[in-house]
Amino acid sequence: MKVKKLVALALPIALLSGVVGCSDNKTTDKKVESKVETKSDKKEVTELSAEEYKQELALGMKDISERSLKLNSIINDRSKPISEVAKEYRKEAEMFIVTANKVAELRPPSKFKESHKVMMEAMDLARQGTNECQGTLDNADPSLPSVDKGMFKTANNMLSQASSKINEAHEIMKKVDSSIQ
Repeated sequence: MKVKKLVALALPIALLSGVVGCSDNKTTDKKVESKVETKSDKKEVTELSAEEYKQELALGMKDISERSLKLNSIINDRSKPISEVAKEYRKEAEMFIVTANKVAELRPPSKFKESHKVMMEAMDLARQGTNECQGTLDNADPSLPSVDKGMFKTANNMLSQASSKINEAHEIMKKVDSSIQ
């Protein structure tokens, strides 16, 4: 997957923020494993080459996209009580946050530093929005039969902002690298 598809990958984050608007999504039991590998486990942190950075970012955004869809599916499962939804959401949200952290920790080459700074803001907003969703689920009235989409107004706002920041980062990258479309 190429970085030029980064904008298209912002859609799943918007879909996740769509927890306030989506309905009747079927859950899938397909397990998604983290595909982002960074060089952060080395003692000396070095910046990636432009190609390595674009590849790692694309892998990270693909994983974010898949996990966003899974979180959206979990939260829209109207067949389960809120307590079960909260438990499932927590497991997937933890993996989503690990991936968001890995994307934020990438070491871009100098030409992508500005766009990566915006991407770091996007990942921070995505983590905050995901945590806000979890908090909302954890604090929801257990007597409610299912999740009410109106419960996620704050989280929706954070996740919409994250999606906008991803688009902004992509636009900055396009300006400095003509191979990105």
